[in-house]
Amino acid sequence: MDYGDVIHWYASVSALKPLDAVYLLALRVITGEVYSIFYQRAGWSFLSDSTKTVPVIMKMDSKGYYLYWTNQSKETTFLDVATIRDTRTGKYAKLPKHPKVRNVFNLDFPDSNHLAKTLTIVSGLDTVNLTYHNFFASKEKVTQNWANDILAIVYNPARNNACRQIFLDKIYVRISLQTNKDGKIPVKTIYKMFPADKKRVESALASARLPKGKVRPFGSLSLCTALT
Repeated sequence: MDYGDVIHWYASVSALKPLDAVYLLALRVITGEVYSIFYQRAGWSFLSDSTKTVPVIMKMDSKGYYLYWTNQSKETTFLDVATIRDTRTGKYAKLPKHPKVRNVFNLDFPDSNHLAKTLTIVSGLDTVNLTYHNFFASKEKVTQNWANDILAIVYNPARNNACRQIFLDKIYVRISLQTNKDGKIPVKTIYKMFPADKKRVESALASARLPKGKVRPFGSLSLCTALT
């Protein structure tokens, strides 16, 4: 087991509310052909043509299924790693176009070195209809490590030959990441994952002896098995 460096990140921009200091721990575990990584960072998310930026903390789950980021309102956005097509940094990443946003990141200052802080993640169900997720870090050079590690997971050959249990586990991981403030999983979260057949979801919950309209702690794969 090879532990990466612990890197100190902080976000402090006068125009926006600063985040508390956080640490980034890259944990690399290589077992046979399986490569997993867990890390988190604080930074800013923006659209290239937007006038706003959003401070976020971005993470990847320990099994490498989802990349997700949480804003200051505790709202979480999930990105399925299987849909990621590319990662771009430096001059290849998308930069904000609006002057207000460029001023927040000091992009037009000669000494800003902003290219070392940019990260664009390209995702899509195919190679034509693509979405660009843009991030701006508060520390230089780490985004390149993120870009490399994400692509190492995305293009791992073992991911393309996964068994059914892996996909069940993937459902479990996503559900377990969407807990409320009490650490419980709202049943509505499960309904949102399977919107096409609500009755089948209700039947599966009943078969697993789980509530259909309440919240309950969740700690096993029994629910994922029942939903199939």
